[in-house]
Amino acid sequence: MKDYFVKAKAVWVKGKSLEMNFSCFFYAHPQKKGILRITGSSFYRVFLNGELIGYGPARAAHGIFRIDEYPLDSGSLVIEAVGYNSFGYYQINQPSFLQAEVIIDSQVIFATGDNIPCAINIAKIQKVMKYSWQRAFCESYEYSNNPYIMLQDPEKYLVKSEIEEQNYDKKYLKRNIPLPQFFNADGQVCETGIFERKEKAPYRDRYMLNDVFKIFKLEELELNVNDDVSSFEYNLKEHSQNNLIAGEYTLWDFCRSYTGFIDITVDVFEDSFFYLIFDEIDYREKVINTEPKNISFYRNTTTNILSYKLKKGTYRLTSFEPYSLRYLKLALSQGSISVKYVGIVRYENMQVNALKFECNDKKLQSIMDAARNTLAQNSVDLLTDCPSRERAGWLCDSYFSARAEKLFGGNNDVERNFLENFVYYDGRLPIPKGVLPMCYPSDAPDGCNLPNWSLWYILELEDYLKRTGDSELVYLSKDNVLGIISYFDQYLNDDGLLENLEGWVFVEWSKANDDEFIKGVNYPCNMLYSKALETAGKLFGIQHYIKRANSMREVIREQSFNGEFFEDNCIRENGNLVKTGHITETCQYYAFFFDVADSDNYAKLLNTLMTKFGARRDDKKEFAFVYKSNAFIGNYLRLDYLVKNGYRKQALAECVDYFYNMAHTTGTLWEHDGNFASLNHGFASYVANLLVECITGYIGCDDEKKEIY
Repeated sequence: MKDYFVKAKAVWVKGKSLEMNFSCFFYAHPQKKGILRITGSSFYRVFLNGELIGYGPARAAHGIFRIDEYPLDSGSLVIEAVGYNSFGYYQINQPSFLQAEVIIDSQVIFATGDNIPCAINIAKIQKVMKYSWQRAFCESYEYSNNPYIMLQDPEKYLVKSEIEEQNYDKKYLKRNIPLPQFFNADGQVCETGIFERKEKAPYRDRYMLNDVFKIFKLEELELNVNDDVSSFEYNLKEHSQNNLIAGEYTLWDFCRSYTGFIDITVDVFEDSFFYLIFDEIDYREKVINTEPKNISFYRNTTTNILSYKLKKGTYRLTSFEPYSLRYLKLALSQGSISVKYVGIVRYENMQVNALKFECNDKKLQSIMDAARNTLAQNSVDLLTDCPSRERAGWLCDSYFSARAEKLFGGNNDVERNFLENFVYYDGRLPIPKGVLPMCYPSDAPDGCNLPNWSLWYILELEDYLKRTGDSELVYLSKDNVLGIISYFDQYLNDDGLLENLEGWVFVEWSKANDDEFIKGVNYPCNMLYSKALETAGKLFGIQHYIKRANSMREVIREQSFNGEFFEDNCIRENGNLVKTGHITETCQYYAFFFDVADSDNYAKLLNTLMTKFGARRDDKKEFAFVYKSNAFIGNYLRLDYLVKNGYRKQALAECVDYFYNMAHTTGTLWEHDGNFASLNHGFASYVANLLVECITGYIGCDDEKKEIY
């Protein structure tokens, strides 16, 4: 690693580098075309002559910062930066700074710490509620002038602040992936109505009350948007769609879920205050035309609310953070306004458009399009789980979404960044030595971690090597792999199986994850570990790992299989392992996916699974003692095995049954098989690989061997 900056220093407003949710501006006036080189501790956005041209940086490990470079024309350059200083799964808690320089004709003309001034963003309300457990803070603003006017003439509107250098240890990496290109999606009015406040208990969640992740306490808040909006009761009423007075709302529909920066233009006729309330879905059990759509800001355990207090004038307002939404409601609490434009500046990975896919089956085409949309929004700088609640780089999820990245984009550039971040993880989080963070870059001050997700990391490295031929990154990951194996070895019992694992042991979102199914010797976890052992042995030529893996599988078969199904766990009674009788559908898929079972030796079980099980099974009537799988990961393992074993027509039919409603409703694919939680989840894009394989026979390619399958 090297310092890519020639002159620029890492700076922030004096005395403010440790404050939560503090925002400021940096500005300059390049006179000719050039390049902006930039990084920062949290996030920034870049405007040139009033137009948004960048958002970053691409995230990296603790103490490491990725460098973005933007081409510049002459004019007004304004950088808005935020320092969150809060823990989360989205960003790292580290002292705030921005470091930037402008290069023209190979010379540094402007540089932070030299001649790029800084000013506090006085329009942003600092002490507000956290947005979610995993992300930082909500956005609330109080403007007396259109911020886009300031962006074109910052000296006129901004007051310079004293700065200081942030001298803590920093290392730098290149971005290595393309910068996002910004395109707008326009909303269309779908509902108008009125609202009034009623006595209701406000929504409460852990991220509002538990200060382990660093929050402003409720009594400290300058503005509590959650409690106010929780009291709103809505009724339909026709009124001017765009001209609103206090107590009226208008709802826009973007026809599918997008992720990006909410972008609106309003004329304000008198001092006004309004909320922007948004979500991915109309969250009603029954759709009744005489009732308003339910845009629940907390459905996904988030505070999907922005607020603006505005003086008379015309304003263009663009959210600093990216959000996920299909519906956007503007509820005017005070004043009168006219809405001129409502849109979303899309924040996506445009490389996913490399694959051209057309199918005359409209449902299959819809699912493919939804898979592409889902990946585009979950692969901008990392492979993320969801672009809404978390925006976090989760292991296991990445194993599947990385395959989709290769299919849709033809490369795995984003995955490389994702895996490289784990290479540079320095062990500072309060989790056991050897195991990796379940998602990264992140902070988990409460020590919460999912240890068996580290095993998926090993499987992904092998998969990555086949897809890219990048042996260098795999070699750099060796210490991580050996550390993971060593960590799990401490839990081996006399039979060579893992017993009584500690931490948040996760199999999937179903009965398979109940404590009574997890405790003792959990066989799905052991199946996964046996595959990780074998994979580590193959990657690094460690033969005894492979022998141990084969031995584990033999013991699992002997202990877990009851003659009809694999049982989920055994527990210790009087020193002996005793079967619990717990059986889940997911355990069976783990067995086949991780080579504990195969189609030859377990043909009867496989036939039962393929013909009697799946999402369509009525588990009250058929095999009621076998608990159903959920989307992640049981149903995906099932579909994968269907395709790999020649049940392609069945796989296509099940994909339509399972995914079409998701695709039709939000244009994206969901975390669960119901419309709660995230409705845009990165791993779900893997269904595209299954559809392509079913329809065309194309499985993938091995870059190392130069072979197409």
